[in-house]
Amino acid sequence: MPVETQWNEWPLVTVAVRSEPAHEAREAILAMLRAALEREQGFTAVVDMAQLTPEGPEEAGRNDGAVADQARAVKELRPGLARNCRGLAFVVPPAGPEGTGRRDASDRFWGCPVTTVEEVDAAAHWARERLASHFGGGS
Repeated sequence: MPVETQWNEWPLVTVAVRSEPAHEAREAILAMLRAALEREQGFTAVVDMAQLTPEGPEEAGRNDGAVADQARAVKELRPGLARNCRGLAFVVPPAGPEGTGRRDASDRFWGCPVTTVEEVDAAAHWARERLASHFGGGS
Protein backbone atom coordinates (compact mmCIF):
# COMPACT_ATOMS: atom_id res chain seq x y z
CA MET A 1 0.00 0.00 0.00
CA PRO A 2 1.78 3.18 -1.17
CA VAL A 3 0.01 5.71 1.10
CA GLU A 4 -1.67 4.72 4.33
CA THR A 5 -3.50 7.15 6.61
CA GLN A 6 -4.35 6.06 10.14
CA TRP A 7 -7.07 7.89 12.07
CA ASN A 8 -7.40 5.40 14.95
CA GLU A 9 -5.33 7.54 17.36
CA TRP A 10 -7.25 10.79 16.71
CA PRO A 11 -6.33 13.57 17.42
CA LEU A 12 -3.01 12.14 16.21
CA VAL A 13 -3.13 11.26 12.50
CA THR A 14 -0.38 9.24 10.84
CA VAL A 15 0.34 9.18 7.11
CA ALA A 16 2.88 6.67 5.83
CA VAL A 17 4.09 7.28 2.29
CA ARG A 18 5.95 4.39 0.70
CA SER A 19 6.69 4.12 -3.01
CA GLU A 20 4.32 6.78 -4.28
CA PRO A 21 5.60 9.44 -6.72
CA ALA A 22 6.35 12.60 -4.73
CA HIS A 23 3.56 14.69 -6.30
CA GLU A 24 1.00 11.98 -5.47
CA ALA A 25 2.35 11.74 -1.93
CA ARG A 26 1.86 15.51 -1.54
CA GLU A 27 -1.74 15.11 -2.75
CA ALA A 28 -2.34 12.38 -0.14
CA ILE A 29 -0.94 14.62 2.59
CA LEU A 30 -3.18 17.50 1.48
CA ALA A 31 -6.19 15.16 1.46
CA MET A 32 -5.41 14.07 5.03
CA LEU A 33 -5.08 17.69 6.16
CA ARG A 34 -8.40 18.65 4.53
CA ALA A 35 -10.15 15.71 6.23
CA ALA A 36 -8.59 16.56 9.60
CA LEU A 37 -9.61 20.21 9.29
CA GLU A 38 -13.20 19.21 8.51
CA ARG A 39 -13.42 17.83 12.06
CA GLU A 40 -12.79 21.36 13.38
CA GLN A 41 -10.81 20.03 16.34
CA GLY A 42 -7.20 20.33 17.42
CA PHE A 43 -4.95 17.62 15.98
CA THR A 44 -1.36 16.70 15.18
CA ALA A 45 -0.03 14.65 12.29
CA VAL A 46 2.99 12.47 11.67
CA VAL A 47 3.92 12.29 7.99
CA ASP A 48 6.33 9.40 7.41
CA MET A 49 8.20 10.04 4.17
CA ALA A 50 11.38 8.20 5.14
CA GLN A 51 10.91 5.59 2.38
CA LEU A 52 9.78 8.00 -0.32
CA THR A 53 12.02 8.00 -3.35
CA PRO A 54 13.03 11.56 -4.23
CA GLU A 55 12.03 12.90 -7.63
CA GLY A 56 14.73 13.07 -10.23
CA PRO A 57 15.23 16.25 -12.28
CA GLU A 58 13.02 14.94 -15.12
CA GLU A 59 10.11 14.16 -12.78
CA ALA A 60 10.49 17.42 -10.90
CA GLY A 61 10.32 19.41 -14.14
CA ARG A 62 7.22 17.56 -15.29
CA ASN A 63 5.48 18.22 -11.98
CA ASP A 64 6.19 21.96 -11.65
CA GLY A 65 2.52 22.79 -12.26
CA ALA A 66 1.38 20.24 -9.69
CA VAL A 67 3.85 21.61 -7.12
CA ALA A 68 2.53 25.14 -7.70
CA ASP A 69 -1.06 23.91 -7.33
CA GLN A 70 -0.14 22.09 -4.13
CA ALA A 71 1.57 25.19 -2.73
CA ARG A 72 -1.62 27.16 -3.45
CA ALA A 73 -3.63 24.44 -1.69
CA VAL A 74 -1.43 24.76 1.42
CA LYS A 75 -1.92 28.53 1.32
CA GLU A 76 -5.70 27.97 1.34
CA LEU A 77 -5.42 25.48 4.21
CA ARG A 78 -3.08 27.67 6.27
CA PRO A 79 -5.77 29.55 8.26
CA GLY A 80 -7.39 26.27 9.29
CA LEU A 81 -4.02 24.78 10.14
CA ALA A 82 -3.20 27.84 12.26
CA ARG A 83 -6.47 27.33 14.16
CA ASN A 84 -6.55 23.55 14.55
CA CYS A 85 -3.20 21.93 13.79
CA ARG A 86 -1.06 21.62 16.90
CA GLY A 87 1.87 20.28 14.91
CA LEU A 88 3.12 18.45 11.82
CA ALA A 89 6.03 16.05 12.24
CA PHE A 90 7.71 15.03 8.99
CA VAL A 91 9.84 11.88 9.05
CA VAL A 92 12.50 12.09 6.35
CA PRO A 93 15.38 9.87 5.24
CA PRO A 94 18.69 10.56 6.95
CA ALA A 95 20.66 13.34 5.28
CA GLY A 96 23.36 12.17 2.91
CA PRO A 97 26.96 13.38 2.95
CA GLU A 98 27.25 17.11 3.53
CA GLY A 99 23.55 17.38 4.31
CA THR A 100 22.31 16.52 0.82
CA GLY A 101 18.84 15.13 0.42
CA ARG A 102 17.35 16.82 3.47
CA ARG A 103 14.70 19.52 3.37
CA ASP A 104 13.23 20.94 6.53
CA ALA A 105 9.59 21.94 6.55
CA SER A 106 8.74 25.41 7.75
CA ASP A 107 6.21 26.61 10.32
CA ARG A 108 5.67 29.67 8.19
CA PHE A 109 4.80 27.67 5.08
CA TRP A 110 2.35 25.38 6.89
CA GLY A 111 0.93 27.87 9.40
CA CYS A 112 1.46 25.59 12.41
CA PRO A 113 4.41 24.18 14.38
CA VAL A 114 6.51 21.81 12.28
CA THR A 115 9.42 19.49 12.98
CA THR A 116 11.51 17.35 10.67
CA VAL A 117 13.04 14.21 12.17
CA GLU A 118 14.53 10.93 10.98
CA GLU A 119 12.57 8.46 13.16
CA VAL A 120 8.85 7.75 13.39
CA ASP A 121 9.01 7.25 17.18
CA ALA A 122 10.58 10.68 17.64
CA ALA A 123 7.92 12.25 15.42
CA ALA A 124 5.08 10.56 17.31
CA HIS A 125 6.58 11.59 20.66
CA TRP A 126 6.84 15.22 19.51
CA ALA A 127 3.26 15.15 18.17
CA ARG A 128 1.89 13.68 21.40
CA GLU A 129 3.75 16.30 23.46
CA ARG A 130 2.23 19.04 21.29
CA LEU A 131 -1.24 17.63 21.96
CA ALA A 132 -0.59 17.24 25.68
CA SER A 133 0.67 20.81 26.03
CA HIS A 134 -2.37 22.14 24.19
CA PHE A 135 -5.05 20.03 25.83
CA GLY A 136 -3.28 20.07 29.20
CA GLY A 137 -3.56 23.86 29.42
CA GLY A 138 -0.02 24.62 28.20
CA SER A 139 0.92 26.85 25.29
